[in-house]
Amino acid sequence: MSVLPDAAQFFSEERLRWREKQFQAEVVRQAKDLRWRVYHSYFSDRSEAGFPDLVLVRERVIYAELKTMKGRLSDRQREWIAALRDAGAEAYVWRPCCWNADDILRTLSSRPLERACADHLEFA
Repeated sequence: MSVLPDAAQFFSEERLRWREKQFQAEVVRQAKDLRWRVYHSYFSDRSEAGFPDLVLVRERVIYAELKTMKGRLSDRQREWIAALRDAGAEAYVWRPCCWNADDILRTLSSRPLERACADHLEFA
C-alpha cells in the first residue's frame, strides 16, 4: 500500500491552494483551448469597480469573477454579477473548487441553456 496520495488527489488539493493569478491562467488556457475569445483588464485602476475578471465569447458571452478559496466578493462585484444576471447574461463566481468539480469545464463546453456551477454562485 502506497503512502503517497494518487496524482489526481494531489493535483486536486494543490488547486485548492492556487492564488488568483494561477487560477486565472488555467481558466484562460482552458477557455482558449476550447476556442473562446478571452478578455481581461490587466490594469483595471481606471475601470468600473467590481466588473468581472473575465469576459469569454464564443457562441455566447460568459462573465466570470475569479476568487481564491478564501477570497470574498466585494459589494461592487456582487452588484455587477446581479446586474448581469438580471440582464439575462451568464455570470459566474468561480473558485478552484469549481475547477476540481469540473464545473468550469462543463460550463465552457456546454451550450447556453446547460448551466453548471450552481452550487458555487455565492449569492448572499
